[in-house]
Amino acid sequence: MRLVPAAEAKAAEATVWFTVPPEPDFPDAPTTWEALPASRLSDDTFSVCGCPALFSGVAFGDTVRAIASGEGALAVTEVVERGGYDSARLWFAKGGDSWRSPTETLAAAGCVVDVYSERLVGISWPTSTDIHASLTRLEAEGFLEYATI
Repeated sequence: MRLVPAAEAKAAEATVWFTVPPEPDFPDAPTTWEALPASRLSDDTFSVCGCPALFSGVAFGDTVRAIASGEGALAVTEVVERGGYDSARLWFAKGGDSWRSPTETLAAAGCVVDVYSERLVGISWPTSTDIHASLTRLEAEGFLEYATI
């Protein structure tokens, strides 16, 4: 199977930025941002067209409100409405191409996939689909570690 961009991501005309909260053990760490493609719904609302790998509490299809920063970037201020998807981040400790086969399997099962790096992948799936059993099996088999976000 070959991964292909989601039609929504290909059609997205904007990028929205999420501030990733600092780790509790490192409260003075620099601010980390995650950018996701989005489609404009109104002046200040957008539909998220990607899957987070860093930011919790958002998933593919969610509607968010954003304001333009001083530099012009669209900074998300709130999630307005859930879009019917859940998300998880996948960690592939081996790196390299170890992400490809498990990620393709999850895509075939209905997941939307965003490859952040060769070790970190974000996925979203319809809330009505049970992906947790597949994730638990892949983790037990040593392919990946996952956390729902």
